[in-house]
Amino acid sequence: MVMDLNASGKLGEYYNSELSVLEHHKFKVFLRGTKNAYISFVPKELIDQICQSTKISYYALHSRLIRKHIPLRFKELRSYHNSYLRKQGIISELVDVLAGRVPKSVFARHYLGEDMKTFSSQVLEIEINLIETLNS
Repeated sequence: MVMDLNASGKLGEYYNSELSVLEHHKFKVFLRGTKNAYISFVPKELIDQICQSTKISYYALHSRLIRKHIPLRFKELRSYHNSYLRKQGIISELVDVLAGRVPKSVFARHYLGEDMKTFSSQVLEIEINLIETLNS
């Protein structure tokens, strides 16, 4: 979606560069019965890399992991990320929002306010440390 919106000049409708957040809640495709995705904190550098890369399907990525003997299911990434954020001191309520475990009404009422800038900087700092750890 990032690549498509960037190509059509509409990335700003999805990525809030001031807060470094992908605003999934604006697109119905991310809102399902359970485990919705409302927001994701993503560094601008990663968004830029995604926009410059070649599209790859879920199945192609999955096949590549299998060929490299990496036994990973994508749902494990979500679980690992949530656990990592919690261990690094992010409040459980915010982790629940990032994991899509709160109703849309609760998200809209409590998490679209002033604290978003603080949440963004806290999570991005942790994610940058995680990326550095994984790259070393």
